[in-house]
Amino acid sequence: MNTSTATTTTSTPPADAATLTAPARTVLGVLRILFGFTFLWAFLDKLFGLGKATPSESAWLNGGDPTYGSLANNEGTFSSFFSGLAGQPWVT
Repeated sequence: MNTSTATTTTSTPPADAATLTAPARTVLGVLRILFGFTFLWAFLDKLFGLGKATPSESAWLNGGDPTYGSLANNEGTFSSFFSGLAGQPWVT
């Protein structure tokens, strides 16, 4: 009589050792949230004209163009291309 037991092994996928520690996960999580707030703040400033980078009269809700300033005032190799995009209704 053959009585064998089947064993199953589970292994975790290989990962970088630095991201497995609790402090590293905490730091990366906080950085991810801070980056999210950075982009959220830039969006809200352009939308409402909170006064940090966008005056209230240039706000998106007041008829302003959120991309006009960066597209119209650039320098470099592709400046004529980007300046041509400034003010186009399909770009905003």
